[in-house]
Amino acid sequence: MTTWPIAHAADSNDARTVPPANRSAVATRWVRRGVMALATVAVFHATAANAQGIRMKKPDRGTYQPPVSDAAVADDDRYREVDDARYHRSKAGLVDAGVDSGMTVAPEPQLRPVSHAQSVAPDPPSPIPMVSESVPSSIASPTVSAEAIAGDVVYGGQYYGEPACGIESTACDALTCDSGIAGCDSLTCDGCSACRPTGYIVRAPHRWFGSIDLLSMWRKGDRLPPLVTTGSTGNLDDADTTVLAGDRTVFEGATMGGRLMIGTWLDEAQCRSLRFRAWAVGEDTYNFSADESDFNVLTRPFFNVSDGDTPGNETLQIAFPDVAFGSVSVNGSSNVAGADIAVYQPWMRGFAGRVDVLYGYQYMRFDESLRIHSSSTSIDPNVTLPPIGSIIDVTDTFDAENEFHGGQIGLATSHTSGCWSFRSLFKFGFGSLQRGARRSGTTVTSVDGNQSIINEGLLVRSTNSSPLDDNTFGWIPEMDLSLGWHRFPRFDVKFGYHLIAMTDALQVSGMIDPDLAVNSAIPPTGQQSPALAIRTDTIYVHGIHLGLHYSY
Repeated sequence: MTTWPIAHAADSNDARTVPPANRSAVATRWVRRGVMALATVAVFHATAANAQGIRMKKPDRGTYQPPVSDAAVADDDRYREVDDARYHRSKAGLVDAGVDSGMTVAPEPQLRPVSHAQSVAPDPPSPIPMVSESVPSSIASPTVSAEAIAGDVVYGGQYYGEPACGIESTACDALTCDSGIAGCDSLTCDGCSACRPTGYIVRAPHRWFGSIDLLSMWRKGDRLPPLVTTGSTGNLDDADTTVLAGDRTVFEGATMGGRLMIGTWLDEAQCRSLRFRAWAVGEDTYNFSADESDFNVLTRPFFNVSDGDTPGNETLQIAFPDVAFGSVSVNGSSNVAGADIAVYQPWMRGFAGRVDVLYGYQYMRFDESLRIHSSSTSIDPNVTLPPIGSIIDVTDTFDAENEFHGGQIGLATSHTSGCWSFRSLFKFGFGSLQRGARRSGTTVTSVDGNQSIINEGLLVRSTNSSPLDDNTFGWIPEMDLSLGWHRFPRFDVKFGYHLIAMTDALQVSGMIDPDLAVNSAIPPTGQQSPALAIRTDTIYVHGIHLGLHYSY
């Protein structure tokens, strides 16, 4: 095979002609070189174009500026949906309240450092902002919707005192009040889900409550024996004899009284409380008086058992035609009062009520008195003893005293339904009952200005005039029922029934000889009458009360 050398122009001016067979090969080589050059240019152009969309970190650039949200995103209809919903809630009377600080909020995105040549892909777009507990605060504040209710703002802790009814309550409203979920006395309202083991007294207003009541009470009464009579002779054996005083029950009328209760909670949870009560019923009285202008015959009956006399009914003449004129009066009174102090300990609790066990100290006093006085002037010239013009004053006095000191235990309940409440109290006092019997009698005889005094009356003689004191075990049962209406802020108007009793109490009727037996001999040598013995019975006081209950 023969080769053809190519002569370079630099070497020689006489160029040699390339053979035709090799011209196509030379053209092919130049086409390939052109295609490779075009491909290289295209690759560099594409690389430069992509470099415009990649963030590169350069050491000599200025302060980094955070990316700014695109205005198009802020104008998106999906973002305006939150504002539109808030606008419609405000038109409907709803307000936005801040979500509890305990709710989590998504953290803001943080940039991480990269090298000079490292590229960072952009973060994916954030989700559409909605009203939820985890929406970033930079997009929409977390809110909840609630009805605006007027009332007091309580900072820290719980709401103290008696829960109000309806929309007045800070923890309950008219829709949930006393329901099975959130009653006004439920654990979620009164804060008594846990009781501390210790208690103490403080002067904070929210720890105090109380009540005041007007009482209208009736006593059991006391049945007296016949004390004053009238008729043809006044003797109890006569059919026409009428009893003017006695032989009836006295001290049974309605009397007014009052009751005061002051209490304090012994813990912030309002579980245990200390309560003091004091009450008194007005004095009930019995009065009778008469003279010869009212009745021609006035006598005091008795059963004569004097030495040497035949026992039988007789009379002391006060006014009698052609014998004497005079007057007689019978006056009696009855007083009752009490007080107690107790700790109320929760036993059972419900959504709208509670049952407390109470224990403490009980005091009660019950007194009765009776005075019988007669004055008679002799006008019978045929009688020498007493002589004409003589004045005889006879007085008998009886005083019964009962004083109880002891402990008490019982149950107290309370239940609330809407604006109405019901309270009850059942308890027993038990302890020492001190009883005292005081009896005295005097007879004053005046003749021509001269007086003689004997310390004996008609029904009180030397045989029964000695003071008598004893001590026994007694009971004080008590019941109170009360219906309350939440009429005023922090005040309930209440109405109810109250009953309290005392066992083995002494009354004036138990100090008078039941047969009115009298031995007028001085000194008596036969039957010792009237007797010193006393008789006791259970007394009670009951009635209605109307008052106000206060709770801070």
